[in-house]
Amino acid sequence: MSPPWALLVAALFSARAPSPALATTVCASSGAQAVFESTDCSKQMPQNSDRLPEDDEQHMHLLQQELRITNRMSGDLTRLVATTAMAVAAEIGPTTPDPTGVKLNAEGDLTAFVSAVITNVISVAVFLGIFSWLRLQYPIIFGDNSLKGISPILPETMFGWLQETLEMSVDEINDRITLDHAMMLEFTHLCMKILAIIGVPMLLFIGPMNCFFGGHAAREDHLSALSFGNIEKYSKLYWIHSVVVWYVILVVKHNVLAAMQRFLPRRSKWLLNMPQIRANTVLVESIPEEYQTDANLKSFWEMLMPNAAIKDTYIAKDTSSLQALMHQREAARHTLQKMEAKLARDGGERPTVRETFMGVRVDAIEHYLKRIEELGKQVVEERNRIQPPLWRIDLFARPSICL
Repeated sequence: MSPPWALLVAALFSARAPSPALATTVCASSGAQAVFESTDCSKQMPQNSDRLPEDDEQHMHLLQQELRITNRMSGDLTRLVATTAMAVAAEIGPTTPDPTGVKLNAEGDLTAFVSAVITNVISVAVFLGIFSWLRLQYPIIFGDNSLKGISPILPETMFGWLQETLEMSVDEINDRITLDHAMMLEFTHLCMKILAIIGVPMLLFIGPMNCFFGGHAAREDHLSALSFGNIEKYSKLYWIHSVVVWYVILVVKHNVLAAMQRFLPRRSKWLLNMPQIRANTVLVESIPEEYQTDANLKSFWEMLMPNAAIKDTYIAKDTSSLQALMHQREAARHTLQKMEAKLARDGGERPTVRETFMGVRVDAIEHYLKRIEELGKQVVEERNRIQPPLWRIDLFARPSICL
């Protein structure tokens, strides 16, 4: 009998010199679960070699994570019990694959799922109750829009807010509050609609079909009884599920496009109702150095969008150095005014000041006059460096533009 594959399991004290008393050689044929007797496999083993051939090493590497081996050293008979998940799945297991380490449903998961559903329902009910109570205790925090008349006036009862809010339409929310709030609700409506269109037929038709005609591949995994994982391999139900896949794709595509068509008019209306400057301003960052002037940047956008009317472009400037110089000049002016006021009030000798820490004393009024003049020249130079004369200076922090 020539076995289709062989597995070598060896217990070694030394990597170079295996001990014959502790080494066990097993030759076995394929199968999901089997008991093998020890056999002389000397003819099948490589002689005078410290390692297995490359193919056998690959077999060992692939199978060592899938075999559970029991080796009994007593007696002449060595029994090996091996169970491989791949063999079981190939024979009777579920048809859903194990993709990239994602854990499939297993026996007992239905109980965990039901427990999670009950826990979440209770949590939602508790949080709704807490919110309803806090709304009455702290109305400014939890109902300020209603107090200001932005949203409908809510009854002063614990759950009076529920009916009023459910009756508000998306357009009313858009007009009363903001477009962002309206679109958040529209997104939740879209998700619920898609889940209803897909989920109801799945529960009423596809789920029972998988349960009664799928072949019961899920076995004791009751959570998968209604799912694709309950269909045995090579079942003709695969053809029905291929149609179901396209049904899901078309439903999602149709509803997403319909939601976009409803969104665009609301977006246009929102932009038209905004102030003109805010509705027609674009912020651009990471401007190349050759375009970091108002004129060059405007020419670039006129070239890029010839059909658009570019009214103005403003380069935001880094004016930290200019502001520091202006603060120093203002401080010198303030000190000069104090010196002049003190001299006019008290008379006597003119005040003096040291130019440096160990320097000689000089006339303070002349010193600060000279200092103000020097700082004024530096301010003009820095301003011209940031932006040429007769051009507007915007005191911002990073190179950006407003179109």
